[in-house]
Amino acid sequence: MMTETTVECRFDKACSSYLPNRTLENAMYQALSHFGTPEWNCEELAFAKQIQARSPPTIANSLNNIAVTVAKTARLLHYSS
Repeated sequence: MMTETTVECRFDKACSSYLPNRTLENAMYQALSHFGTPEWNCEELAFAKQIQARSPPTIANSLNNIAVTVAKTARLLHYSS
């Protein structure tokens, strides 16, 4: 900075937690049920593996966030029945 002041920033995390959207989830499920799931060729699968290899912590964190949300939902459904 011009005044020779220093600034230090720390990001605890750069994205928000996973929040389920049941309406969108249902719409996507209906579309997949109607059209089916995509079929990937060998080249596309290899490209996906390259991307996954570059960001294992990000993928693991996303899966953990989803697992926690699903577990909470499952507990709520279990106790409400």
